[in-house]
Amino acid sequence: MKWKIVFTVFFLALFCIVLTGRRRHTPKAIVTPIRNVQRGIFAPGRIEGNSAEIELYASIREIVAATPVREGQYVRKGDVIVQLDDRIYAADVELAQAGVQLARAERDRLKNGALQSEIDEVRQQCEWRHSEMLLANRMLERGLLLAQSRSISQHDLDQYQSSASSAIALLEAAKAKLATISAPAREEDLSIAEAKLASAEARLRMAQAALARTRIVAPRDGLVLQVDVEVGELQIDEPLAIMSDTQSLYARASVDEFDALRVSIGQPVKMTTNAMPGRFFSGKIARISPRMDHKEIVSERLDTKMDTRAREIWVEVEKDSPLIVGLPMELWIGDEPVPSESHETPRTAKLSK
Repeated sequence: MKWKIVFTVFFLALFCIVLTGRRRHTPKAIVTPIRNVQRGIFAPGRIEGNSAEIELYASIREIVAATPVREGQYVRKGDVIVQLDDRIYAADVELAQAGVQLARAERDRLKNGALQSEIDEVRQQCEWRHSEMLLANRMLERGLLLAQSRSISQHDLDQYQSSASSAIALLEAAKAKLATISAPAREEDLSIAEAKLASAEARLRMAQAALARTRIVAPRDGLVLQVDVEVGELQIDEPLAIMSDTQSLYARASVDEFDALRVSIGQPVKMTTNAMPGRFFSGKIARISPRMDHKEIVSERLDTKMDTRAREIWVEVEKDSPLIVGLPMELWIGDEPVPSESHETPRTAKLSK
């Protein structure tokens, strides 16, 4: 029995010695911190002009009379893109112009007073009325003398008295007319005339504004991308034409929210497109949106993150490039390697307007 106990103690001591020796010779694990490797940024995009696509709508319901420009034509600010039927509106302008001329003439006549010839004419009427009054008074005096000797009837005497009274009244009316036509215009009359003129001018401006709406003009210099209307059509809910300022081209791209704070003005960008496989374009970030928004440009690359919000950037495209508005692009910002020229470029990004 003793030898069993001694044998057990011996094996336990041997096991402890072996276990202690293995712990002493086991190397400690060395923990190496992982470096924060900054990767490049991929962003799908598309080519835009110096302005976004500008859709031109008609604000009045009239048929198309002419389309002076064609797609692909460069136009200046104010050039007519689509001309609507303007016959009714042109007639309204002519009518309003006539109203302005009439109101201005009445105001000027009131302000300047009557012509000298008109004043002379009224003065002559006064002299004539004065002569008539003198004649009527003499006839009345003669009638009164004849009435004393009963050589005239009462009826004739009444006629002499009526003629004399009428002559006096006509003379007073002529004098009043002469005073009115010679006097300067009253302040309240001038105010009324000025108000009539202002009202006529306002009607003219309204008519001119309505006429201007028959001309769909370019709001700025740019390229006509599309004219989607024909002469004789009546279109009110869809754009008649689409244009964009293409003097400078930009690639507008959506940077996922994970990389939203890693972009900055002036960062170099490499760009490629399936339309020109194997060719790469260089650019720099020119503008960055100050806020996050819903993602509008989605790539079909398998390694693309499915973030729902993105930050938009605008990359200035090199001058004299063959790129055109609306062309899908794939952008690499930073150090991420772009596809080799010997390999096919990734699938084109989906673009939603």
